Amino acid sequence: MLIHGKLKPVLALTMAASWTLAVRNLFDELCGGGQIAGGPSSFTAKGRQAFANQVDRWLTTAKRQ
Repeated sequence: MLIHGKLKPVLALTMAASWTLAVRNLFDELCGGGQIAGGPSSFTAKGRQAFANQVDRWLTTAKRQ
């Protein structure tokens, strides 16, 4: 079957949305069933400050260029 040029982006978006929903549903089932628990620890105040400082450096560098 030939797909016209205008339909290709719609088909790709539909497939991406379907994939995203499938992955979300999988993780929801795994977490709800207790098969996935925990996760990474949250940021500490020191970690948040380090992240903010790095973002500030990137923005300052980008602004100068």
